[in-house]
Parts: sequence; structure tokens; C-alpha cells
Amino acid sequence: MDWTSYTTATRKLLTAVFSRTVLATHSLTGKPSPAFPDKPAKKKLDPVLVSDIVQTVVERCRVPENVVRTSITTKCADESKMFRTRQQNKKKRKSAKKENISPSDDSDDSYLSN
Repeated sequence: MDWTSYTTATRKLLTAVFSRTVLATHSLTGKPSPAFPDKPAKKKLDPVLVSDIVQTVVERCRVPENVVRTSITTKCADESKMFRTRQQNKKKRKSAKKENISPSDDSDDSYLSN
């Protein structure tokens, strides 16, 4: 583990403890975003695990708690954006596959038998 960078250490610990999907669908506080009041609040990351990560990084990297918590918030936002992008790409691939389906047996293929 690279303890010279608190952001790298925080992100590595987060991905070791939580899945990418959990990081994408949860937030540090569980509170709704003031920037998007119409969107529902995400679930809160396990506070015990978050506290352990924060304390470990604070002690090992000798940085204040607030910068570690900010790094966690940023990691969740990054994972959320990547998750949305992956979901959109899946939909695009699915619709592209539908476009490439050959004609079904019940279609009019009479022009081929001449």
C-alpha cells in the first residue's frame, strides 16, 4: 500500500472493502445532494467500515480527517458516473444487437426462390 498519497490509499482501501457497485450506489452520509434535490438520497456506506478507513488513513498519512472524507465522497461520485456509463453502454449494445437480427422465418422471402 502506498501511504505517501492519502487519496491513493483511501481509494485502494475503499475498493478493497466495498464493491464498485456499492460505492456507486451509496454515499458517505446518505443525505440527499443539495445540487440535485429532486433525486432520491443514496444509501449510506457502513459507518463502522468508513470510520476504520478514515482513521487508518489519518494515522498512516498524517492528514486531517476531512480530506479523507472528501476523498471518499469523490470516489463514490467517480464510481457512480462509471456505473451509469456502463449501464448506458449495455443498453446501446442491446439495441444494436436487435438491429442486427436476421429476418425471421415468417417474413416474406418469396423473392429468394425465383
